[in-house]
Amino acid sequence: MDKIKTIIFDLDGTLVNTINVTIPAFENVIKDLKEKNMIEYLPDKKEIMKYIGYPIDQIFTNLYDSNDKKLIEESVRLLDHYEEIIIENNDNIFFDGVIEVLDYLSKKGYKMMVLSNCNTTYLNSILKKGIEIYIDEPYCSEMFDWKDKEEVMKKVIDLNKKEEYVMVGDRKHDIKAAKDNGIKSIGCDYGYGQHEINSADIIIKDIKELIDIF
Repeated sequence: MDKIKTIIFDLDGTLVNTINVTIPAFENVIKDLKEKNMIEYLPDKKEIMKYIGYPIDQIFTNLYDSNDKKLIEESVRLLDHYEEIIIENNDNIFFDGVIEVLDYLSKKGYKMMVLSNCNTTYLNSILKKGIEIYIDEPYCSEMFDWKDKEEVMKKVIDLNKKEEYVMVGDRKHDIKAAKDNGIKSIGCDYGYGQHEINSADIIIKDIKELIDIF
């Protein structure tokens, strides 16, 4: 990792402890839609966790097994609403050590990006909880018309200097995006896709391990 100058972070399962934020928001969305008779089946927490890290529309499509545009749009609207409330009132949204690690990397002179399959509302809400000062370039899929992460990555990195980048994430989308773009990857085994990160160049069990790596 000697040549690395820019570290790209995923959000959910990498920096953000989704169990404290997104899961309660999803549960509220599902409850609301059930009360409005817009859905019958109620996905449980385990099923929701299976899709965390996917683009938001894909998460709801998978949960409902439906491509109903009106249903998906209402789900996304409600999710934005509940996530904003939860994030605003919760100071325990990051994994232990996240601020310490970002501060360390910043002082070491690394450029840091966020690249997430979330939307801009969620991204901005998370940044404002204390990591905005460390992230030089925050990106999310909504900014790029919900394209796959590997396509978005092509647009935000300098491909002529790809050896200077590393992707840090916990799902297959993160590792695949890195490989497709010819950059290194670090898989987060403490996240939500442990079995999906076996092909990462390095696997960590705690984000604080990044201090030893960099």
